[in-house]
Amino acid sequence: MKSAILSDSVADFFVRKDLICYDSLANIIMVYILRVRMCTPFTGGIMDFNLFTANVLEKIKEVLPECDAKLRQVVKANDIICTGILLFEKEKEEEKDADKMIGITIYLEEYFDKFKNGKMSLEEAAESVARLYKSHLKDKATFNLDLSFESVKDRIIFSLLNKEKNEGYLKDALREDYLDLTLCYRVLAREERKNDITSFLLPLAAFNSWGVELSKIREVAIENMKRLFPAELKNLKDVIRIPKEALDSGVFTHFYVLTNRLANLGASALLYEGELGGIAAITGCNLYLIPSSVHEILIVPENCNVLPCTVRDMIKEVNENCVDPEDFLSDTLYMYEKESGNIKIV
Repeated sequence: MKSAILSDSVADFFVRKDLICYDSLANIIMVYILRVRMCTPFTGGIMDFNLFTANVLEKIKEVLPECDAKLRQVVKANDIICTGILLFEKEKEEEKDADKMIGITIYLEEYFDKFKNGKMSLEEAAESVARLYKSHLKDKATFNLDLSFESVKDRIIFSLLNKEKNEGYLKDALREDYLDLTLCYRVLAREERKNDITSFLLPLAAFNSWGVELSKIREVAIENMKRLFPAELKNLKDVIRIPKEALDSGVFTHFYVLTNRLANLGASALLYEGELGGIAAITGCNLYLIPSSVHEILIVPENCNVLPCTVRDMIKEVNENCVDPEDFLSDTLYMYEKESGNIKIV
């Protein structure tokens, strides 16, 4: 689920009208994370979902008779198993087009959420899947699937994911561990269109065939990310409504949200050289880094008197109850050290 951090809507919250204290600081951090996490928990029974997918599959076969269609389960980020419909163009005996061997998978969880909430019928779900398939079919011709290093070097990017929760998802992909996180290397399949990014995991087998050092891949990926998806830093007061008495205290002057220009997989901006150092220079102290999700990081100056143990508990509670499982990054509180420029676990 993409973050809503750049939305124009504003969240309100209640805070006591007295001296700014830790409780209100924690409340504001909590409200920010709740503000950008707009997930709908999965509440339907497994049989209901299975029946839904089976029915949609049958209707897709009616709507798209020119396609071979079947259900498949795919391991996604954070080892979340998603169910989708895999669609291939049917080949005539005289046509042996290799491009038709590239299937398109459209995942059904979002459609099921709308269906169970009465916002979409089975027929509407099938028609929506068919429209999306036809849209992707037009784009497929623009995909560059050449995996030689010279071909992909300007398209290698990365996302920052939780290490422990992505062992299955990344088992055949190039990755590099960082603290309790992992850099997941990806390749853009085509150029960005209207903020729509299409990428795939960089296969470990492809990397092994290049004879290129991993440090070079990291360097290239970070430069590509900075060029294609530059960091965006927003002051917290521009994202949520903070009471006047809290603003007047000056405590929230340097609370920031770090993401990228798409607010999509923006936690990766944590590794852009110079971003955190610039904030630390302004605040004159170390920075607490709160992993709101894979899409953004909340930055809080150390001198605001936040208690690390309480913030850790708050992060865990919000992750368990409010964050879409696929968007989860970490329950860990991090710190950027102003003098060394290093990030550590608190």
